[in-house]
Amino acid sequence: MAKRVVIYGYVIMDNYILLIWKPTPLFSLKHKQLSFMKFTAQRITRNLETYHPDVLRHFIVETRDREYQCWKRHSLCVDLYSEAVIEETLGYIHRNPAKGGLLAENTNNGNLENTINGEGYRVSSAGFYMKLGDEFGVLTDYRV
Repeated sequence: MAKRVVIYGYVIMDNYILLIWKPTPLFSLKHKQLSFMKFTAQRITRNLETYHPDVLRHFIVETRDREYQCWKRHSLCVDLYSEAVIEETLGYIHRNPAKGGLLAENTNNGNLENTINGEGYRVSSAGFYMKLGDEFGVLTDYRV
């Protein structure tokens, strides 16, 4: 199966996801975004049906084409046109867990600098860029 995107960075928060990715030459960004949103929405819905049916009711919508809505209708997609912009954006997304108060129990040995940089937050690419590895095996260093 052909690789559809190259993922350079991410953070998964409690109510949103930030991704830095690039489609491979055979696939357009818009196509990939729609495929990602459809696939993940189906998985989220199935998971909620099975394990949290009481939560699923919060996702009900009254539209012709779907019963549940997991993602915003018009998710933001921004072109990152230079290495400097990618670095700035990576810094922004890696600091999100600290800004959202999600690092209190996820600190890395109590090291405040690592906490602020997001290194101690498991579902983020911050650790990858601090040479701690890629637990999920999905990342590519944008500098390569």
